Amino acid sequence: MNLEDFHAELQNTVNARAAVDNDYTSMAFMAEVSERFAEAGEVENFTVLQFEGSGQRNRKLSVNAYDLDDADESVSLAVLLHSSSDSIDVVSATEAKKRLTALENFLTEAVSGQFTIGREESSAAYQLAEDLHRRGRAVARYRLYLITNGRLSDRMKGVPSSELNGVPIDFHLWDLQRLHQVQESQQGREALEINLTKWVPEGLAILEICGDSSDFATYMAAVPGALVADLYAQFGSRLLEGNVRSFLSGRGKVNKGIKTTILSEPEMFMAYNNGITATATGLVRSSDGLRATSLTDLQIVNGGQTTASLFYVARENGNSSVLSDVFVPMKLVVVDPEKAVELVPKISRFANSQNRVSEADFFSNSPFHIRIEELSRRQLVPARPGVSYQTKWYYERTRGQYLNERNKLATIDANKFVATHPRSQVFTKTDAARYVVSWDQRPHVVSAGAQKNFVAFAESVAKIWETSNDEINGQYFRDLVAKAIMYEEIRSSVAKADWYDKGYLANIVTYTM
Repeated sequence: MNLEDFHAELQNTVNARAAVDNDYTSMAFMAEVSERFAEAGEVENFTVLQFEGSGQRNRKLSVNAYDLDDADESVSLAVLLHSSSDSIDVVSATEAKKRLTALENFLTEAVSGQFTIGREESSAAYQLAEDLHRRGRAVARYRLYLITNGRLSDRMKGVPSSELNGVPIDFHLWDLQRLHQVQESQQGREALEINLTKWVPEGLAILEICGDSSDFATYMAAVPGALVADLYAQFGSRLLEGNVRSFLSGRGKVNKGIKTTILSEPEMFMAYNNGITATATGLVRSSDGLRATSLTDLQIVNGGQTTASLFYVARENGNSSVLSDVFVPMKLVVVDPEKAVELVPKISRFANSQNRVSEADFFSNSPFHIRIEELSRRQLVPARPGVSYQTKWYYERTRGQYLNERNKLATIDANKFVATHPRSQVFTKTDAARYVVSWDQRPHVVSAGAQKNFVAFAESVAKIWETSNDEINGQYFRDLVAKAIMYEEIRSSVAKADWYDKGYLANIVTYTM
């Protein structure tokens, strides 16, 4: 799919969402991007809100989404630059910087306590500002996002990081091209590009221990603890493979044994610690082949607790020099990008076998989702009155699957495909999780965000799958669709209700169901 087709499809999806939710197209766009960010592991749980106003000395203030609950104690805020044009607008560097400045102004006044003076206490922006003020310096990093459905000007090369009260502020620019690249990527997320020479100028010493396979090569390394801590500080939970991130979020900050070793016997850390297992889809080595200088799409698939603990110990002591004598054993598996979608979840599953991680937890390629996908392609919906054909509910196991399947077909066949699989009858893994967990009378879990709800869904599926996977059959799928119909009907009714005042839609719907 080219950029123009992606833009048209995205606009259509957003317009449909705005109509169903009785919301502004800009907010529907932000909600759509929020879901895509969650699936891509960029930001786990953006909450959408609308605030435009003025602050001290008449400065422009703006915020359109926030996430305060990342496992790495970072705070993410977003601001929109949205156009309803049918063509792709070019966003100038000046426009982009103005919007980011308005967002940074909001953050500054919220943290200082200035924002809440004289404002309505019941507003979502007031409550967000109160929360930011209470947290003070107990934040690892602020991540400020500019999100636009336009294309950023080539002159917009990036925005230098800054800080607020000693807390780093990073700026992230997401335009239509970047959203398109993520959808088109095989992994469904943006690959991290890590230049190791920033931390180890000569490169990280590595030993290749298995390189016979064309699909992967395995290396061993002793990684400086400060490098691991700094990577986590910079990239946060994006560095962790999805399931590792989920497990880490439910645990304490620092493993006491790790902390004791770092502070009392740092030179023994290598001997005492099991280390980390990581994957990458690309590796650049020095000319002699003995050192790694950069990695593409690094993902820690085992050792998330070790990684986070190193970061928190360094933070508690004010800098990473406390880790100067700490080295972490690492097994690095570099996989072929074409095979990554298949291999990385398997490597993660077997690396975490001591935690008894269920098959159902490793989602896109798990047997459960493959079966649901197969069932969705076979199960017919009763024909509607006056219509001579039956349709199907299409289960999108991976982001973009529906469009990719449609776009491979010639025009006549594509039209037949859409008639058989209407866009209104397409649902994703995260949709299924909302439907099932809401029906199971756990709306507080649904309200906790897509990632936490997804883990709860995985656990409920695992119990069924491990006792009798034959129960995941045609009747299970029909029940799932029935829950989807109920959930979406409630959502549509609430959005159009006279009393609904644009906010907390997802929460109202799940509690109503």
